[in-house]
Amino acid sequence: MTLPAVTSDTINIQNLYYLAFWMSVVVFVLVESLLLYSAFAFRRRRADEMPEQNHGNSRMELMWTVVPAIVVLFLFFISLDGMTKLTGAGSYAQPLNHVHPIDNTDAARRIDEAKQTDEVVTITGRQWFWQYRYQKEGVSASSQVNATSTGELMVPAGKSVRLDLNSTDVIHAWFVPQLSGMIYVNPGERSYIWFTAPVGEYYGQCNFFCGNQHAQMISKVKVVSQTDFDAWVKSKKTAQQNDVTAQQGDPSRGVQLYMDGAFKSVSAIEAAQRDTAVAAQTTGMSTQEVADVIAYLDTLQ
Repeated sequence: MTLPAVTSDTINIQNLYYLAFWMSVVVFVLVESLLLYSAFAFRRRRADEMPEQNHGNSRMELMWTVVPAIVVLFLFFISLDGMTKLTGAGSYAQPLNHVHPIDNTDAARRIDEAKQTDEVVTITGRQWFWQYRYQKEGVSASSQVNATSTGELMVPAGKSVRLDLNSTDVIHAWFVPQLSGMIYVNPGERSYIWFTAPVGEYYGQCNFFCGNQHAQMISKVKVVSQTDFDAWVKSKKTAQQNDVTAQQGDPSRGVQLYMDGAFKSVSAIEAAQRDTAVAAQTTGMSTQEVADVIAYLDTLQ
């Protein structure tokens, strides 16, 4: 039993899977039935009996060559047809690159022109969590559950959503089975996924081993009504505005935080070009505490 598909892409993939599965069942039953029949019908019945020896049958050999070839070609063409029906597939003449180098502006432009989207979320894979940045709303979230994030990718129901995925360290893979197929998330490249989903909670996991805490890299997508989504965005903006108040770091507080070991990943700050919002999601600290640690680190330079 597979998870219920809820988007047009996963319904398309699931239908193709069921067709291939039941065709495989028919082939298996047919082959095993013929095997059992042959073993029984042409068995040796007496110790001194030599069963009838058959040394070839051109008609049968032609049949078991042509029929499998037809089946394979059929599966190939319906798979190809299914691929062209996927969201953002492009055309036979001009297929879209769902993965391309980050600096390939022409490929990025074609992605933008391929399909009108209501929501675009930039997702950055890090060891070992996903960082979410909502392009239109200007707010951030994370798959980590800490003081600054509930660990969910929030999106509105019934809206076309595009995920722009990249990685800052190693190869990851985004896979939420009920929403889309799997796609690799490689350093230096950008990957894309589109979906439109109903209200619900959908779970996935990084599908490529990315280090010793790989199992913690969970993907939880929460699809809510537009009203609830707008309220969530408003709360995130309010929290960000409250965090902007001081941001003048105090090195005396920062040294204590650093020595206490609460700030475990200085490299995360450097990788994010000292973006306090990113660092807060990485460490579980408040943005003010991150600013304090940065101020302390500045005194060491």
